[in-house]
Amino acid sequence: MKIITAAAILGVLLASANAAQPIAKTKLRTGSVATVEVDTSHVTTLSFPAPVTALWTADAAYDSTPTRRKNLPTLAIDWQKGSSNVTLRAVLPAVDTNLNVGLGKDVYVLRVITSQHPQFAVHFLFGDPVTGAGGAALAGGLPTIEEQKAMMMTAERWPVLQ
Repeated sequence: MKIITAAAILGVLLASANAAQPIAKTKLRTGSVATVEVDTSHVTTLSFPAPVTALWTADAAYDSTPTRRKNLPTLAIDWQKGSSNVTLRAVLPAVDTNLNVGLGKDVYVLRVITSQHPQFAVHFLFGDPVTGAGGAALAGGLPTIEEQKAMMMTAERWPVLQ
């Protein structure tokens, strides 16, 4: 009996491990594709580490204004230039398309698919190492605002650094 119970629990854990997490964090990497799972009855908000400068996709409606199209778009996208958030919703039940996202001079590719277990929010982080002078990777990435302020305070106290 204990073996059957353990096997049932293991089966449930393995099945839930394959389902997308409703709120996920994932790294953006140039040269690779990140997958986002959406649905027709839920919105999915994508949060990027920098303002989105451009979006490219095939057959999407960029606002909720009714269109005079014969065919429905595959995705509904809500986004304002300069914002770091993009909201998606599948319009059709079977979506498999790409969304290219411009962040500054870099373009990241997302594959958008419909799923029975959609993601409600995806927080993207930069995945490529941040490089300093000479191409050496910086261990902690770029300094935070607080660290930059502390550096400025140190520079004000030490005239040699100015």
